[in-house]
Amino acid sequence: MKLIILYGPPGVGKLTVARLLSEQTNFQLFHNHLTIEFVAKFYKLWSPKFWRALTAVRIAMFETAAIIKEDLIFTFVYEKGTKDKVAKDFIDTYKKRGGEICLVQLTATLEELQRRVVDESRKKYSKLSDPKILKDYLSRADLFSLIPEEDSLQIDTTNFSPDEVTQMIIKKFNFNT
Repeated sequence: MKLIILYGPPGVGKLTVARLLSEQTNFQLFHNHLTIEFVAKFYKLWSPKFWRALTAVRIAMFETAAIIKEDLIFTFVYEKGTKDKVAKDFIDTYKKRGGEICLVQLTATLEELQRRVVDESRKKYSKLSDPKILKDYLSRADLFSLIPEEDSLQIDTTNFSPDEVTQMIIKKFNFNT
């Protein structure tokens, strides 16, 4: 069983690539905003209670997937320093049950990210969609570092289509389609 974690800044194409990967590998798609929207119904968005509940829900999902030996794709915005422990917890939860972790960091240029975040499709999940807010976020948080102590495939999506990125991932990890 495998857990693919696609991580990177907003607008980089995580969900688009995750959907294609899910279609081509039959891995279950468990994207970031499913849990954000769920937990936000109970706790104030971004509050300490929200973060605690969000992490707990995600960990429970990873544990369940590992127990039933389900291959899973998860999308995630990793912030160096502030999300080191939570990323390690996600990885360790799956590994403890014998799962294999496939980390994929997607990046793009600032100009490309700002162009992409205004896409209408992002509004469905209340995603960040303002280029100015994105630029401010990127100035405050390191969203381009790799998750520590783990190997990650790095792909700059600026000049590749989602299909090309998906094929790179499938080839790297030798997923049968």
